[in-house]
Amino acid sequence: MILINGCDGNSDTTSTMNKTANKYSGKVKIFYSGINKGPGYDRNIGIKNASSEYIAFLDSDDYWLPGKLASDLAILKSSSVDGVCSYFAGEKIQNKKIRKIRKNSFLFKNSIHTSTFIGRKSKMGYFDSRLYMYAEDYLYFAIMLFSNNNIILIPENTTFYQTSHSQATKKIRKMHKGEKTALKVLYSDKYISIVLYFLALCCVSIKYSIRLIKNQLKN
Repeated sequence: MILINGCDGNSDTTSTMNKTANKYSGKVKIFYSGINKGPGYDRNIGIKNASSEYIAFLDSDDYWLPGKLASDLAILKSSSVDGVCSYFAGEKIQNKKIRKIRKNSFLFKNSIHTSTFIGRKSKMGYFDSRLYMYAEDYLYFAIMLFSNNNIILIPENTTFYQTSHSQATKKIRKMHKGEKTALKVLYSDKYISIVLYFLALCCVSIKYSIRLIKNQLKN
């Protein structure tokens, strides 16, 4: 297990990490990013230092249900898929069958939750330094999919997600900017065509407007 402290040396976080490392002596490694550059930067530290054949991500405010890792690992070890993801607890499951995530469809609907994902390290690569925060996971998994990696979605609720994340207008705007940056990177690096780029750009712009309206209605 690898723990990344990307909270600018926060004493409470550091203390909790040290207690965990002491409890599981020899099984936990702690790394400090030194500065809060965003989740993408911290995850890259974990990817770089991981020695396992498989890598799973888990944000500090999320947690897995019992059996999640064992079930996902069994699928990876018994098949040729490159990654497995699932649903958050309480999230409505639209399709009861295991399905392959299609790269073009993913551009219009991000169906991979980072804290539910586990994949083969050899297929994963690093988070792009051009986008370490806000839609960094969208870009990361889009690159995986457009590099012809096979990721499947399991119809199970496996992970608890902190639902109190702020949906302030400022955050919504930053997320929209991140999504546009991600699409620009995908186009400039020739992962997607100009037609797909503009179609996806229109889609994220519509979703941005809907988020703003919903946020205003809540306030």
